[in-house]
Amino acid sequence: MKRYEKRVSLDHRDVPRSETVSVICPIKDSDFSPQEVFVLFIHNIADKDQPPDKSQEWLHPDKLDKKYGKFAGGGLPTGGVEGQYLENPGGAAIRETKVETGVTLASVNHLFTDNGIIISDKRTGAKIRRKSYEKGRQPSLQILPRTQKTLDNPIHVFSGKVADWSKLRQFLLEEKDRLIKTGQTSEEEIANTGIYVRNLFEEEYGILGIEESNEIDGIALISVSALLHMWVSREFHFAKDFFVYPSHISRAVTGLAQMGILT
Repeated sequence: MKRYEKRVSLDHRDVPRSETVSVICPIKDSDFSPQEVFVLFIHNIADKDQPPDKSQEWLHPDKLDKKYGKFAGGGLPTGGVEGQYLENPGGAAIRETKVETGVTLASVNHLFTDNGIIISDKRTGAKIRRKSYEKGRQPSLQILPRTQKTLDNPIHVFSGKVADWSKLRQFLLEEKDRLIKTGQTSEEEIANTGIYVRNLFEEEYGILGIEESNEIDGIALISVSALLHMWVSREFHFAKDFFVYPSHISRAVTGLAQMGILT
């Protein structure tokens, strides 16, 4: 007979905390568009497609190809705050943008924080769901204590002022010329919606200064108009092979409105 695990109410006092940062980098450049503002996005490799981390083999000794964790998609530069190094969220925002895109930020400004509880599988670490809540008003949750674990995960969203994106700019300008010359797109299309590159070559990571080559396989400039269209239409594909996480579109739209870029 199959045994069912009993759900219990979550005691928030016992929940560990791990902070995350997410960065909105607005870029306006007349060589890409005379009127549009673009936002910097990366394309994440699905967890199942990442090169196996030998330190994690004990999780799936016979199933390293098992699908778990995040799936492939576009998102804002995002990562954890390294508390063990006494890093603050602002410093993490600058660091994550640099290692994920090669872009150097002059400064960041905190826009808002999305507080949430992550419920994940104890054995695999795969995220089951994330429940957002207002600060100081933790939600009432039922969990399976034997198979599930929880994490208090505030996501601090920042705007980033770009100091140097010369390498990425040159790379995307060359890609723009190539796409137009081969008839794959038009200057007008890029000016209105943006540009992206998927399946970066090994040498291109070095050229751009992207350090997380095992997690990222693409980069994009997505126009504010395109982001708004995806959010309103609920169609989350910037391109056929470039799905964008809805939660990151939501963060971008909310942050851009606070910045006065989206009215």
